[in-house]
Amino acid sequence: MHVATTPSGPVQGRRVAVTGLGALTCAGVGVDALWAALIKDTAPLSKRIAPFDASHIGGPKELRRLDPFTLYALIAADEAWRQSGLEGPMVDAGSIVTTGIGGLQTILDQVGVLNAKGPDRISPFMIPMMMPNAATAAVSMRFGLGGPSPRRAPRAPTRSATPRVSSPVGAVPSWSPVAPRRSSSRSPKRAFAT
Repeated sequence: MHVATTPSGPVQGRRVAVTGLGALTCAGVGVDALWAALIKDTAPLSKRIAPFDASHIGGPKELRRLDPFTLYALIAADEAWRQSGLEGPMVDAGSIVTTGIGGLQTILDQVGVLNAKGPDRISPFMIPMMMPNAATAAVSMRFGLGGPSPRRAPRAPTRSATPRVSSPVGAVPSWSPVAPRRSSSRSPKRAFAT
């Protein structure tokens, strides 16, 4: 289906419906704050996100277990969800959150803990907080989205030789808990000596 025309020619793809928008920027919380900043002649003085109220996302204990990038995604997704008027759970809808690295603040904090207090004091929540797909998973779980929720990361500018695997939306990966299990009485062959 032809969805747009660019200087390089027509763009083929599927149409989508944008049902809501959300933003958390240095201009403030919400699309209205972002739009107001965009139409001004000057940029906001601070390039950092100011403190904001996230109590509608969860309690203090739950918020401590979120890396800032996941919290930012939840705040923006919450605004978009409220605008959309949709109600969950929706087993055939998914979410996509694009990130370059994931929970960098958690990594930095835990390296500081490692250096100051040793490995026994590192948070057991470090790995779930720093994973690049943490934001996508948090958005899907919060709004009851049961469809595909892939994590998208930008390609390296050098176009490295790292293989990129893609599958059609809706395909069940072989490692998925819902993937059909192979019935085999043989144990898998090991590639190393025991």
